[in-house]
Amino acid sequence: MRKIMVKILGIAVLLITIFLPNTCAFANEEKTSWKQLAPMPTSSWILQTEVVDGKIYTIAGLGDSDYSTPISPTEVYDSSTDTWATLASMPTPRWGFETEVIDGKIYGIGGWGIGGTPVTSTEVYDPSTDTWTVLAPMSVAQGDDFQTEVIDGKIYAIGSDGTCTSSTGVYDPSTDTWTILSAMPTARTAFQTEVINGKIYVLGGYSGSAHNSDMKPLSSTEVYDPSTDTWTTLPPLITPRCFFQTEVIDGKIYALGGWNVNVWDSEGKTLSSIEVYDPSTNTWTTLAPMSTTRCWLQTEVIDGEIYAIGGEGIIDGIDYTPISSTEVYDPSTDTWTTLASMSKSKCFLFNSEVIDKVIYAIDECSFESYAVNTSSPNNRVIFRYN
Repeated sequence: MRKIMVKILGIAVLLITIFLPNTCAFANEEKTSWKQLAPMPTSSWILQTEVVDGKIYTIAGLGDSDYSTPISPTEVYDSSTDTWATLASMPTPRWGFETEVIDGKIYGIGGWGIGGTPVTSTEVYDPSTDTWTVLAPMSVAQGDDFQTEVIDGKIYAIGSDGTCTSSTGVYDPSTDTWTILSAMPTARTAFQTEVINGKIYVLGGYSGSAHNSDMKPLSSTEVYDPSTDTWTTLPPLITPRCFFQTEVIDGKIYALGGWNVNVWDSEGKTLSSIEVYDPSTNTWTTLAPMSTTRCWLQTEVIDGEIYAIGGEGIIDGIDYTPISSTEVYDPSTDTWTTLASMSKSKCFLFNSEVIDKVIYAIDECSFESYAVNTSSPNNRVIFRYN
């Protein structure tokens, strides 16, 4: 599930993009395309999404473009019928928050509330009863560009309250309690986390103050061991980066895209580079770059390949341009393949989910469709025409 800092965007209709399964009518065609699906009932952005029992739940977000109106709707999309249903609203309107699923229930954590202030509230949604329950509040407010991970049924919340922080806490659903843990060695925001063998790896991000010249991308990598409540500093990323994405394949962490200059530098620089960290050797290795520079992208793993979707990048010499392209990386050959572009660009704060090898890309711009063809020679994507 994946998290980036907020900037002002116009509000458009929120739509979904989907990778269709390989049971389509044209399963032997080596082609890709996209299809628009039913729009969400409520237009919103900087929301959160989760998948439970094969359905996509969208939760809360912003109802405008000036950060002043957090909203609280909960809606669910059923891909089998291409329909949406409106559910019970979240008790606390919020945006820039995190969600995790434990035992089929969706936990909503932190974020920003009315007036743009960080909130400490924790709430849980039970799809079986369509009810939200208010839980114990966080020990420290966290919102926008912090990260959460689940280990052994507990939720770990790390980092930002909209600024660069090092706070770490854990929520135990069995006791409904939050506990403050050892702080990260490096304060940061706009970073990424992954879990391997019960440990949380924290990568990149930026240091400094938001919107100021001291904002600098980080290369630092650190790992947290819940069994000892200790942090260990690891070899840094080869390229400092923030607003990037990570995925885990075969116990290795892949870092893709992002920015590697002062975040508010007018010239900027988005990245096409990717690198991989191997915990067994404690080393980073540079891999073949994407064909397109991307920050604020989304990534998903299907059949051991990484799909890079949308974002912002350098197009015709202009940086921070919304991107509609999609490409896929094969770790076994260290190669990228360009796929069909989306009908509309997706950039900045869109979400993605996977159901049965179908990728749903959710943003305020469009809602389309897409599928992995496991029978094709190159195991690429095809389109189901309806």
